[in-house]
Amino acid sequence: MSDRERLHSIIDTLPEFQLPQVVALLQPFEMEEEEIDEETRQALEAADADPAPSISLEEVKRRLGL
Repeated sequence: MSDRERLHSIIDTLPEFQLPQVVALLQPFEMEEEEIDEETRQALEAADADPAPSISLEEVKRRLGL
């Protein structure tokens, strides 16, 4: 069971009077959907299609002289 499914399951078992408290607790974590323009959407799709090669932490440190 995923964390999301588990959370839904827990919430489904709560009595009605506790729901406002749960909403108040979770509300700070709520993320609003941000609309993006077409240019940004295309840039994101291009980046996803051709990701940069990953490098190790050791290589980053070496490049930064750390």
